[in-house]
Amino acid sequence: MVGDLIRYRSRHTVMVTGVFDDYFTVADCNYGYDCNITWDRKMQKSFFSPLGSGTFDGVYHCQINSTNKTQTLTTTITPNVESLAILQQTDNVVYYFYGVTSGGKTTFTFKAPTGTYQKLIIASEGCDDYVVNKFVLGTSKLPSKVSLTLYGDVNSDGKVDNGDVTQLLHYLAGWSVSVNTKAADVN
Repeated sequence: MVGDLIRYRSRHTVMVTGVFDDYFTVADCNYGYDCNITWDRKMQKSFFSPLGSGTFDGVYHCQINSTNKTQTLTTTITPNVESLAILQQTDNVVYYFYGVTSGGKTTFTFKAPTGTYQKLIIASEGCDDYVVNKFVLGTSKLPSKVSLTLYGDVNSDGKVDNGDVTQLLHYLAGWSVSVNTKAADVN
């Protein structure tokens, strides 16, 4: 029903803006991990199934439908931060997967239809995105190491601390030191 909220993967909520035979449209905050609101994004009904009783105070709790295929990919992400993988099938169909980090490795379990996706994005708050165009779920692999740019980490040691402040001040004072200029562009 229009106005209902759908919460899925226990992390993301969208508001229904239209209901149709095979799909519904939603208003989605942070669609594509870009901190914007996307209006009338299509979501296929077949991708979801209700959990438990299905409703609670107008919120429909759902899970990604178990009939989709699963592929697990593991990589080392530098810096070691909590990460999100985004599979974009079309402009209107996007899947989100949260990475689980253990022992220096991050594992993503992709539960989505196999096939070719427009792009795969690995992102983390405060980091620049890693993007692969034309990712084939079921065939493509992640590289053994994915490097994200952590903003503020000008000395590239995987953390933002006083060492970065010192390095940046030396650089700005004209000392012969190198800095990661991409990470220094914090705005």
